[in-house]
Amino acid sequence: MDVRSIHLSGSTRGRISWAAPGSGRDVLSNGSHMHVNHGRDPGAPIPPALLARPRDERRGLPIPPVSVHSVADGEAVDFTTINGPVAVDLARARRCSLCGEAIGYWIAFLGGPAAHAARRYLDPPGHPECMSAAVRLCPFIAVRRYRRTPTHRQAVVTADLQDYEFDQPEEWVLGITRSFRIEINHGVAAYLPAPFTSRHHYRYDEQGRIFTGPL
Repeated sequence: MDVRSIHLSGSTRGRISWAAPGSGRDVLSNGSHMHVNHGRDPGAPIPPALLARPRDERRGLPIPPVSVHSVADGEAVDFTTINGPVAVDLARARRCSLCGEAIGYWIAFLGGPAAHAARRYLDPPGHPECMSAAVRLCPFIAVRRYRRTPTHRQAVVTADLQDYEFDQPEEWVLGITRSFRIEINHGVAAYLPAPFTSRHHYRYDEQGRIFTGPL
């Protein structure tokens, strides 16, 4: 599979990270909406719930609740890891892993074709709008063969499973469903959605940029 693990006693290297390349100055517009230019849809606004999140000072990007980690001297933000206990708590409360707000009727999962086919994810779910924004915001998704090398790695405990592949898939699939369940084995949570009612495929163009328009 091409999904990564969430360990309930710590954190894990996440796939939906918000750390943008460079300073991030080209990510925000000067208006009330934030725009991104990783893909071919630079004018799409970010959902209001994401805009209401605290911002990373260096990059200007919203900080998802699953990117906040407890450390010895308080809390630290690391966009490349997901806080496992927070992710599970949000999912159990049916709240979005990216903006933290309550999820309505539809719920979305984002991952590669293998995770989509198996309907088994180790990334927590969220609003369809927030997950769609992640396709454009997250450089690991938006840029082919992007290497996540954060400027400041936090000293958080991570858990990886040898049976899972962490490389970028050839395409990304956003699946929309009504419900899901959580399965926990040996301290690792997996999210199992009900059959998808709709799906959106995102592939890379010849320049290695994610294509966010109709296929």
